[in-house]
Amino acid sequence: MRIITPFAFVVVAASATVQAPAPAVAADVFAGKQLTIIAGYRPGGGVDNNARLVGAHIGRHIPGAPTIINKNMPGAGGARLANWLYNKADKDGLTIAVPGRSWMMSKLLKDPGVRFDPLKFDYIGSLGPVPYFLFVRADSGIRSLDDLKKSKRPVVFGGLTKRASNYVVPAILEADGWPVKALHGYKGTANILLAIEQKEVEGMYASYSTIQNNRGDLIDNKVIVPIASAGGGKSAAKLPPLPDHMSGKARGVYKLVTAPSTWGVPVVAPPGTDKAALSILRAAYEKMVKDPVFLADAKKRGIEAEEPNTGSEVHAVIADVLNSADEDSVKAYLAYVQRTEKKKKKK
Repeated sequence: MRIITPFAFVVVAASATVQAPAPAVAADVFAGKQLTIIAGYRPGGGVDNNARLVGAHIGRHIPGAPTIINKNMPGAGGARLANWLYNKADKDGLTIAVPGRSWMMSKLLKDPGVRFDPLKFDYIGSLGPVPYFLFVRADSGIRSLDDLKKSKRPVVFGGLTKRASNYVVPAILEADGWPVKALHGYKGTANILLAIEQKEVEGMYASYSTIQNNRGDLIDNKVIVPIASAGGGKSAAKLPPLPDHMSGKARGVYKLVTAPSTWGVPVVAPPGTDKAALSILRAAYEKMVKDPVFLADAKKRGIEAEEPNTGSEVHAVIADVLNSADEDSVKAYLAYVQRTEKKKKKK
């Protein structure tokens, strides 16, 4: 396997219990070919970190040892890549993607720019639930959720887009009466973390891997500390759950907003992907997630990969969320993502 890593990096993630074609046939599918893996976010964030991890290991488990090309196609919280994958990508199994965590929700929110049905993609798998945390600057005087709720000044949290969970979750707290101010408009995770370092904002809703992959020193040097957990994973159990401190109304929309953390960061292929190639990719992913070398690398990157999901499992969870969401929660979600409070531009 040869891995090409231009500046526009990326990679993939997947899993499934499938019966792959016989080795000789499988090798014919990928031998001498290029497997392109595209991420839906800029290099450096949590999605990119997951993509890089899978891209570094999956090739060892694909018969025929294809060359792996890593790319990024950021935009609209992963929906831009999902649109392209659904409508334009080849279906030969040589192009797969890691759009992100929440792009599927765009369909539920009736985004006019969405030109895909999230339930028609061929899911390869995911690494499992992604634990999220509410991080604040250690010198902010906020050491707990109680401290945050009792703060006599607004505590500012930075986010990416209006539909990114790192903006919407703080926005829910703000609307729920907490002394929180949620801002969006930062171009990348690294920009938010720089803003935290420069005290432009004081906190961020994020996963450990997102921060470690960008500015692990902020955690190592205790510049920022987690005060609450949100989402699955073993590490989340060590801190008080954020939704337990919300009102009932806020908790309902929060559950919808954070649903993507339950299915993690899926790796997907275009609808109708060649069946033989899809089976090979799913089988390779299944082997990869059991590989001790892969698991050691995941741990080093701060990614929990002990509970991987197959493609069919990911599809089932997404279908359940999209098909069972109540109208009131969807309306409340839309109310948050349509807010217009953007970060202040420096003069």
